[in-house]
Amino acid sequence: MLDRSGPEMINYGRFAGSGRGAQKCCYYFQVYKEWYVRKTYGFSEEKQCAFFLFCGRLSGPTAGKKLFYEIRREKMNSQHSKILNMVLAAMFLAIGIILPTITGGIPQIGNLLLPMHIPVLFCGLICGWQYGLLIGFITPLLRGMIFGMPVFYPTGLGMAFELAAYGAVIGFLYARFRKHNVAAVYVSLISAMIVGRVVWGVVRVIMMGVGGAAFSWQMFIAGAFLNAIPGIILQLVLIPAVMAALNRAGVVRFADQG
Repeated sequence: MLDRSGPEMINYGRFAGSGRGAQKCCYYFQVYKEWYVRKTYGFSEEKQCAFFLFCGRLSGPTAGKKLFYEIRREKMNSQHSKILNMVLAAMFLAIGIILPTITGGIPQIGNLLLPMHIPVLFCGLICGWQYGLLIGFITPLLRGMIFGMPVFYPTGLGMAFELAAYGAVIGFLYARFRKHNVAAVYVSLISAMIVGRVVWGVVRVIMMGVGGAAFSWQMFIAGAFLNAIPGIILQLVLIPAVMAALNRAGVVRFADQG
């Protein structure tokens, strides 16, 4: 058998020639190299390219055709995944707009429970950081346009940047873990909660500075942490528990990417 991890793989690729099957393998490998690096063979791009060139040289069109169908199937799965993520992101947007109604329109209760944060965090975890960023930014603005709350300036605009940071950071960090499990959810969640609050504080300093007002350290601590303790506890309990339940139900699988 061919030792795909051995140094001889590179030599096979260098001297494989330029047969039609090899050209197809190399072309489609370049197009989908990220997929092969992360999900299939698990060795370096140079060795992968050498391996496909070698297969194309030995087997001619057969190897190229097999690789073509594998890639086409993966492309279809990727397109299906994109459509699913778009649908889920729209669902999280709708939840983010409707969920704050549980507070009865009372801002003080909303500041305690932070209901709009929850669907944005789930969106980043399940759909990815790009969707989390987008849904996080537009949710408070769209809700303000529909229901009049939060008011666009300064509350709604500050929340837009804050929630965008939540969705982006939790999705980005979670995707970087080799193992997707409850611990990865917790680390990503806590990191996102910290970064999002820092972003909110910076935005509020800028906006209040433009308006000629001061945003003190005490105001930041109260708004970002002290007043939000019930919501923080709710997120730390609810989000990992729901992700674990979705994993057990087979809806969102924890994965070992090692």
